[in-house]
Amino acid sequence: MVVAVTLKKNIRAQDVRIVEDHLSFPGVVKIAVAADLDEAAAIRAATLIEEERPAGIRVLHNLPLPPPATLPSSGATNGEEPGPPSAAPPVEGIWYPIGVTAVITPAAASLTAAQKAALTDAVEAAITSFVESLGVGDTVVYNRLVGAIVAVDGVYDVSLDLYPAAATERAGRRNLIPSPPDTRPRLDQLEVTLRGALIALDVAVGVERKGLAATADPAAALEDARTDILRRLNDLLRSLSGPINQSTLLGGLADTETYAVHDLNYTSEFVDEGLRVTAANKEIEPSADQQPWIRSVAVTESVQTT
Repeated sequence: MVVAVTLKKNIRAQDVRIVEDHLSFPGVVKIAVAADLDEAAAIRAATLIEEERPAGIRVLHNLPLPPPATLPSSGATNGEEPGPPSAAPPVEGIWYPIGVTAVITPAAASLTAAQKAALTDAVEAAITSFVESLGVGDTVVYNRLVGAIVAVDGVYDVSLDLYPAAATERAGRRNLIPSPPDTRPRLDQLEVTLRGALIALDVAVGVERKGLAATADPAAALEDARTDILRRLNDLLRSLSGPINQSTLLGGLADTETYAVHDLNYTSEFVDEGLRVTAANKEIEPSADQQPWIRSVAVTESVQTT
């Protein structure tokens, strides 16, 4: 912690990970520093580590130092036997690059161009701040990142993908664990977009519980199904290129191990235009500047009869 406090302009406490394994590596302390340091700062940090190193303890670190001959002396040893010199392996992989794609549903139906730009900037700042607050080895928790975005004033909802920057598939709704563990998450790719003119769909489905859900608490099982259906339908709408109709939505809800959808009905509202379509299951063909969105899903239990 001496390193983090003394070099607070360069290294924060969360940028440092200290590991001791008394069984596998007795007498060895490993220090991983995930921060962009110039040569002078790295030398100062290494000197501080050496000054604080207990006698007989070897410290391994990843600081980007020049050849050992140029490393300044840590001072007199007061007659103590010096421990083995600190190792400085090449600095590789101190970062765990990640990417974030966020599609934002604004709280207001109509925003000016300036308001849209300001909201986008605020969301980007929230995501950047969240990632920068993480330390070495910290898991990027998906739900916490969603919470940080939704907390931004003017955000109603968000569809979020979180993925390693090197991944070919830029989609993911899961936590990311840095690998190797001595790396710190870094935001390398960020894309924030606002939904266009919204077409809100309110969907009602009848489901039959299956498998383990058939004997589980009905309310809990139906809520799990509702959450999953909401996610699956919004995923479907994001990739849908044709019209929206009853058969298209049902086709995106294949049976799972825990439920089967037997019927589906919906109504729609063109939010920006203030137009609500009261007729059920009216086919909709969104234009390029319109964004369909599943606003709500109501689930009831239904048993298919033969």
